[in-house]
Amino acid sequence: MMLQDQGKTEKKAMETAIQSISDQKILGYAAELSSEKYAGRLSGTQEYKQAAEWVASLFNKWKIIPAGNKNTYFQSFLNPYTVVFKGGELAYHYDSQNLNKKKYYKYEEEYYPGADSGSGAITAEVVYVGYGIYAPELNYNDYQEVKVKDKIVFMEPGVPVSPKEDPGKFEEWSHYSINLYKVKMAAAQGAKAMLYHDLTVDPNTDHVKGFLVSHVGDSVAQDIFSGSGYKPQEVREKIQNDLSPHSFETGRIFTMENLTEHHPKGIGTNVMGLIQGKDPELKEEVIIIGAHLDHVGFCYEIMPGANDNASGVAVMLGVAEALSKIPTGLKRSVLFIGFGAKEQGLIGSKEYLKDPLFSAEKTVLFINIDMVGNGNSLKVFGAGDFPDFWKEMSKINKKKVGIELSPEYFDSLDRRASDADSFLKKKIPSLSFRAKEIPEYIRTTKDTVDKLNPTLMKDLYRLLTYFIINH
Repeated sequence: MMLQDQGKTEKKAMETAIQSISDQKILGYAAELSSEKYAGRLSGTQEYKQAAEWVASLFNKWKIIPAGNKNTYFQSFLNPYTVVFKGGELAYHYDSQNLNKKKYYKYEEEYYPGADSGSGAITAEVVYVGYGIYAPELNYNDYQEVKVKDKIVFMEPGVPVSPKEDPGKFEEWSHYSINLYKVKMAAAQGAKAMLYHDLTVDPNTDHVKGFLVSHVGDSVAQDIFSGSGYKPQEVREKIQNDLSPHSFETGRIFTMENLTEHHPKGIGTNVMGLIQGKDPELKEEVIIIGAHLDHVGFCYEIMPGANDNASGVAVMLGVAEALSKIPTGLKRSVLFIGFGAKEQGLIGSKEYLKDPLFSAEKTVLFINIDMVGNGNSLKVFGAGDFPDFWKEMSKINKKKVGIELSPEYFDSLDRRASDADSFLKKKIPSLSFRAKEIPEYIRTTKDTVDKLNPTLMKDLYRLLTYFIINH
């Protein structure tokens, strides 16, 4: 009878701990991280460091064990970064006889300065180079029939092969879809600047001194193609259908000016805290809960990153706080990681796995939380790849929580954009949670805390907490 009473008491204490984390508390964590003082949390910056210190202060408050370097919560690594300042421009000289006649494009609505752009200005002809690819082994060269030396190249994102329609063929091309490759290749071909047909802020490129990059939307593309007899969509489709370049010199003159400052010796940081398991054998195994702490910073206005990914870190913090209050402890160890430099190429998760706290064999599961604050439902990538974990998660969801969850397989694009990819490459099972629909305001000034759904975030927090307690 005493054991039965003890069991009831422990169960009640566990439920009290779980219920102590409200939706408003989780929303408050997201609000803090997306506040102006952290300036968009670009990894490497002083503002990112301050955000990391704030997360560490919570781990310390909850008596979670430091799991970083030298008995701290921090794992540091080299992390070059670039800061973009206000004062640049993007303009089209619509009258070739009078270059003083310009059409200026609107920041955020029509263009962004490249987050890793060089600093300077150029006025030159724009040359369309398709996807900006030179791949001899694929018998493909977007630069073959055009002269780009000292000019501005305009190119499409990705590659002309769909990862969903032909994943096998996409693998042959995937290397050429990476922004770092496109910038380096354009510079190597002698171009001085690049207009990238992808209206987003993306620090996962590469800084080439003096080489300018801006990201542009459809209105810029239409002006570049005006008078050519082509339409951007038609040319893209022709390249995709023929797998043959259709580059051309547009005759359009543009001015680009970006004001940036590159920091090649920047330092990034993962924030790591550990709750040790109590079971004599199982405590040597670990479940990792990860969420990238960084965002894209200010370019040149602050991108708050409330959904991407203050929402994921907030859920992780809710789980950490609740589990730290469980009086009986946990069977397995749980490691919490706020990753740095995810937006710069999954650098933080790769750095952790170079010298992991637990070996791959002892890492039971990596749970990734990324952009989980909008809408009313979530996708679970990896559910199809790791059905046993999905079955267990789904059972707890039906019994305890009731979120609308969509099981998904990892595909090559989803993997490459997720810290889960780093763990999957080490053969560590992974589940990655993400909102079902990604809103257009991601990586813009409009990704603010007022757009988050605290109920969804709280429900995910509860699901993950129950899962860890019962696993």
